[in-house]
Amino acid sequence: MQTILTVFFVLLANLMIGQTFITIDKDTNEFIENVNYSLFKDKKTVSKGVTLPNQPTIILDEVKYDSIAFSRVDYESLGLAKNKLDSVIYLSKKIVNLDEVVVTSKSKKDIVFGENNRFIRSMSNPIQPDLDNGLVFRTSENYDLILKKIVFYVEKVVYKTAYKINFFNIEEVLASGGTQVADIGDLIFSTDTLYLNTGQNNKIEINSAELKYKLPKKIFVTIQLLNYFDTNGEIIKPKKNNLTKLKFQMSTTNDFYARTIDFYTKELSQDLFNINFMIKYDFSNSLHKKPHKSILVTPAIVLYAGKFEE
Repeated sequence: MQTILTVFFVLLANLMIGQTFITIDKDTNEFIENVNYSLFKDKKTVSKGVTLPNQPTIILDEVKYDSIAFSRVDYESLGLAKNKLDSVIYLSKKIVNLDEVVVTSKSKKDIVFGENNRFIRSMSNPIQPDLDNGLVFRTSENYDLILKKIVFYVEKVVYKTAYKINFFNIEEVLASGGTQVADIGDLIFSTDTLYLNTGQNNKIEINSAELKYKLPKKIFVTIQLLNYFDTNGEIIKPKKNNLTKLKFQMSTTNDFYARTIDFYTKELSQDLFNINFMIKYDFSNSLHKKPHKSILVTPAIVLYAGKFEE
């Protein structure tokens, strides 16, 4: 989102040069680069170009045209008359690659908890050492379930990362003013120390044959950072850009809880708030509309379960 705002101000600065525009993914609201565009005058091509990363495209005033066409192999083509060309062009995704979306694969006996939507790259967040956010999973089956597998998604790992996955009891408390908070209870299960190795990327799968963990009806799941290691096995503190990041995806549920940051003091809240619930409430009551779907996100974590047998 910061990138889009930066580009927006650059667009304003270039208004005197000529027509400027940026290309944006209609679903994720993220910048699209390498989009081919062609300018036409009386149905004849007068100019061609390709959009560049994180900067606006400028059509100089000296170029005379009456229409423009946009194309990229994984997006739907779009044609516009010159008088319909806006500063922001939204393109619809045609081909979604496997590394752009949560993919669930299950056997006939598996029950899957979690969403499978497109990632929002700008929302990827470093794995935290403290209980600052997490995801609620709810079961509605009338029989007991056992955890079989845990899947989550990360950006490319720079440094070897030690972590564990924690499972807590949770009660969800509806507060006033459109907020819902998580009352985190006891830690009821935790994995052993697990590791992400340098170069690992996207889907991380933890087969839980050794876990044999019986799922409650409602559970709060977090991924906890333990340590980073250099190539010599020494514990280090990487720079911000080299932290291991958990991918986030678009969400249609209200299952993501996190601490919020005070705008003035920059301090984290004591409570964990239901983020999507709060966003929907604010948009509905203050702006009287629904938020763009790219604003509603959740950590890309999926649980696989099966029927518990004694």
